[in-house]
Amino acid sequence: MNERKEIESFDFSVRTQIASDLDQFWRIVELNPSVSSLLDRARQDTPTVIDILVAMRHLRNVEFDPKYENPMDAAMTTYGWIISKARPRLSGLTSDLLDSLDHSWWARRLATSLRSEHLSM
Repeated sequence: MNERKEIESFDFSVRTQIASDLDQFWRIVELNPSVSSLLDRARQDTPTVIDILVAMRHLRNVEFDPKYENPMDAAMTTYGWIISKARPRLSGLTSDLLDSLDHSWWARRLATSLRSEHLSM
């Protein structure tokens, strides 16, 4: 799965870190061909959604230096966004996975956003 390799890469993380707010983060993410491709597949294919959820569970356990932001923050947030777009009914599970990522910035913001959207439904 080349999309996941790209989304989990250091280069992808660096490109997203230039964002100053969540809207800007989404613009950067949406322009990435790997994200678009994975989103299209997740909308059509349940096994792709399961693979993304498994990847999120794995990424939350990646070891890192706690003095710094979690290097998996951009990937987790992107995966959470993909699932929220492809399968909105999974927003509760997705927000729980995002909240479980230590030392994250974007993942926590998306989790909060998903919860508020879910409550307003």
